[in-house]
Amino acid sequence: MEYARAALRDARIVGAAAVVLIALGFGWWFVNRDAGIIVSEPPPATLQAVEPPRDDSTVQIDTSAGVEDAPLDEAGRGYRAALEVTLTAAAEQQGSITPIELARVYAAESAVIEDPGLFLAAMLEDWPLPPDRAIPRDRSGAYALTRYAATFDALERGDPYGIDRPALDRSATEDQILRDNVTAFDIGGDQASEPEAPAIQPAPSWPDWLKWLAFLPMLGIGAWAQLTQLSAFRAQLTNPEAGTTGIATRLPAETLTLTDPRPARKLTRQISWREPGLARRIHAAASIRSTIRNGGYLTLVPRLRRRTSDFLFLVPRLRDNDHEYERVGRLIDSLRRGGLSITVYDYAPDPRTLYPSAIGRPAAATDTVLDLRAVRELMAEARLVLVTDGAELVDYFTNRPLPFVAEELATWPNRMLLTPVPVAEWGEREMNLSEALGAIIGRAGPESFGDLALAFGEHPKLPPEATRLEQTDLAEGADRASIARLLSWVEAAERLLGGRAAAADRPRSIRLADPMLTSDAEPPDDFQAELVDELRAWLGPLGFTWLAACAAYPQLRFAITVYLGLRIVVERGPVREPLYTEPRLAQLCVLPWFRTGRMPPWLRRALFAALTAPQRVRVRAAIDDMLNGASHTDFADLPHEAQLPIWRQQAMGVEIPADAVMADLLFRDRSEVDPVIKGGAFSAIFRDVAMRAQQLRLMLLGAGLIWCLVAFFLVPAPGPAPQPIGHWLPLVLYVVATAVIGGVCSGLWFFRRPVATGTVREATA
Repeated sequence: MEYARAALRDARIVGAAAVVLIALGFGWWFVNRDAGIIVSEPPPATLQAVEPPRDDSTVQIDTSAGVEDAPLDEAGRGYRAALEVTLTAAAEQQGSITPIELARVYAAESAVIEDPGLFLAAMLEDWPLPPDRAIPRDRSGAYALTRYAATFDALERGDPYGIDRPALDRSATEDQILRDNVTAFDIGGDQASEPEAPAIQPAPSWPDWLKWLAFLPMLGIGAWAQLTQLSAFRAQLTNPEAGTTGIATRLPAETLTLTDPRPARKLTRQISWREPGLARRIHAAASIRSTIRNGGYLTLVPRLRRRTSDFLFLVPRLRDNDHEYERVGRLIDSLRRGGLSITVYDYAPDPRTLYPSAIGRPAAATDTVLDLRAVRELMAEARLVLVTDGAELVDYFTNRPLPFVAEELATWPNRMLLTPVPVAEWGEREMNLSEALGAIIGRAGPESFGDLALAFGEHPKLPPEATRLEQTDLAEGADRASIARLLSWVEAAERLLGGRAAAADRPRSIRLADPMLTSDAEPPDDFQAELVDELRAWLGPLGFTWLAACAAYPQLRFAITVYLGLRIVVERGPVREPLYTEPRLAQLCVLPWFRTGRMPPWLRRALFAALTAPQRVRVRAAIDDMLNGASHTDFADLPHEAQLPIWRQQAMGVEIPADAVMADLLFRDRSEVDPVIKGGAFSAIFRDVAMRAQQLRLMLLGAGLIWCLVAFFLVPAPGPAPQPIGHWLPLVLYVVATAVIGGVCSGLWFFRRPVATGTVREATA
């Protein structure tokens, strides 16, 4: 409804503007239609010079005395006054006067018309001569002066079609003077013959095609609609700026359906080994043998049974989009499908505060808080598995376990800790936790299945022990003795787990959790180059390519990370090897950016630039296929990880979270890193926006056509040039009014006040 109201409001604005413009244009046309017909719009006939009449009524310039004075009519008196003004103006210019100058004299002498253009148009219509050239001083020029004087007289009388030249045949002194002045202008002319018509010179006029220029704006509007058709229906995925408001839409991406790693069947049987226990039924044969051995004293022997082993997994979840949490969840789901009875709880900030886990059940996670002691009473016989690097279990400065580790966690009869930290980095923290828990420290990677079998199999192993410190060792130095003890424990742990793990220790800046790594503030170039080299050396060529490919999406999502690892392949001869392997995935998940679900922009640019050109092309193709797939299955059939939440900016929405992905419609040039959505993906997110864009284009085309039609009727019709002053005024005012109304509407649109309501939880519910 909100968008419908907005579209209706826009339509009302455009419609009102069109009505005002049309009314204004037709109003000016109606006011000026008569004047245009009389002066500036003569009948569309070819202008030709009119020869003087040859009948007896033609006025001949005669110097002989005429009849006695007779009463003059009004036309004769006006004509003689106009001729006197004309001859006087020619005499002042020493006989060299142009039609334009004569029209100015008429405008100055007239008591009715002040526009010289009106006089000039009527003069040239009656007797066409070049307006900017002097009237020739011959018989033809003298005749033109009399015609112009008659035109002046007709306009003064308000009868432009009643042009009349009375004969100057009176014997009065006035007529004699006029005849003498006309004769004086005609120097060298033939007094006996009538003047020849001037050579026909086509008067300049506006071309016929000028009116069609009014439709020129339609070319621009049509070109804009066509050129922006493709660019308008696409959007670039970026990180939102702080304070941006919008709404979220889930984009179905069936390519993100995950496959879980499956443990070996032998390991599954070992992990799910059931402990022996006494049953309620009596073993008959064993009871008879036991009675005979006891001298006939009845001794009943119960049958033995295997008890189902329950597992309790405690997993830390400090923030959303934690790849390590998602990866551990896949391992746990694999164990469940292998037949194990597993209960999982999330905890934050330490295991004493538990929450129902979202692993395997995204919709079941709630904010219910559980206490560790309550879970201990419910699942006292379960096998406890802690999956953590142990940072929240030890003191930050001393690496000694916190008191609750030994007091509450170590009370479970069977327990174990799985850590994602590579074995090459194990040190004092792992040793102290192993001693406090009295349990084996295992690996949380793909080796976790085998490590669980070591701890909970039919023949469980004991935790490694460090060399005891003797007094002689302490005498040599406490630090050296502690290092020797730590090394002995690490060697024992490696032997227990079957040798040193393949992964080396992480780069130093990552091990020390340098805050510069996750900050948006761009570090120096040498720091970036050194970090890229260290990551390439630690991950290897394929692992680094996978890491750089993950930088192509604005945010890190576990499903997208796995998809890119499976989608991008490396050709090694005839073999095509995907980037995805469980050991490489475990390496990526321990990096700080995959724990927070976000890479800073400078790191994304640096990693993507480190790829070769063909690698960048393959990465962009994989991202485009993921976002712009041609077909999607039913949205309800897709799992949770295959539904990408994409935000789009909207003034009436809620504030977009900092770790969200926003589709930006206002981008100009495609970024080297950020992907672009179009086609079906764009329609899924911006369906209403696309409809409004189409409606806007149609409305603009319609409004432009109406505007051009009005301008077409306001353009003056083709006629003699120059046009009278003010003839173009309606069209000019029409254009100005259009600009003013357009500016007001644009200001109201761009300076409207956005109102943000609601919360992020309400938007994503």
